[in-house]
Amino acid sequence: MSPLDILSYLCWAASIGAVLLYAYVLIKLRRGLNGLGLIFTAMALAELPAVMRYGAVGQGFMNAVLAAVCLLGASIAQMILAVRGRTPWEGADRREERE
Repeated sequence: MSPLDILSYLCWAASIGAVLLYAYVLIKLRRGLNGLGLIFTAMALAELPAVMRYGAVGQGFMNAVLAAVCLLGASIAQMILAVRGRTPWEGADRREERE
């Protein structure tokens, strides 16, 4: 198995995970816009393996690999942020409470 195969599998796994987590955020937590970045990241991750295999040559290939690594990091960060617990905003500035 080549490094390109491993990166492709990671992209597809993160893409599927992002879509499933977005469905959870949308259905269970009712925060559709908070997780919307997950869908766009998932679509980009799903397309990158094809770009790396068939569309990118030379320096373009390295740019596609760098984009894949960056998108993997972004999807992991967005997955964590989409499900983290935070208190809803009541309309008051919370910074005043700390003083």
